[in-house]
Amino acid sequence: MELHLHEADIEAIAQRVASLLDEEHAAGADDRWMTATEAATHLGLSLHTLRDLITRRALPYSQERPGARLYFRASDLDRWRADQGR
Repeated sequence: MELHLHEADIEAIAQRVASLLDEEHAAGADDRWMTATEAATHLGLSLHTLRDLITRRALPYSQERPGARLYFRASDLDRWRADQGR
């Protein structure tokens, strides 16, 4: 079965997809969880500096239990970075 779409239908589909992607982006869909290494890269810091900030509880992070791996939310890191300029 072969499907033929008119140019106007293709344009309408493209506009709808673009709209959905914009909504998803605005809702924070790109706000992902990161490991310590990814967080350090995201902030432009060394892993040593990131760990120092964690030790001083100066940086937001999440941890399932003491001694477990640390995770960082991109939006939290961006907000923290923006606050550093104040």
